[in-house]
Amino acid sequence: MGQSLSQTGLDAGGNVTTYLASTTQPELQPFDWYLALVLAGSHHHALPEDHLRRLRAINHVVDTNPHRKGRVEALEALAHHGYDDHHSLLRNLSE
Repeated sequence: MGQSLSQTGLDAGGNVTTYLASTTQPELQPFDWYLALVLAGSHHHALPEDHLRRLRAINHVVDTNPHRKGRVEALEALAHHGYDDHHSLLRNLSE
């Protein structure tokens, strides 16, 4: 694990692991596919529409590396759950 990440766990009826950044770089923006994955998960778990709107308002960058492992896996997972166009998630989930 990198110096800027720490791992924490939570057991609230299930096993959950998350990573917390101990330092941040505000100028960095998430990749489009990553933000789409977060949006899909937020929609799946019925988070409030206001939360989804705030997520969609986050600036992001288009990943120009079509072979990035995380991108390939995220897009496969999204497609498996019916999201064939991850860019549509960035616009509006209710369409």
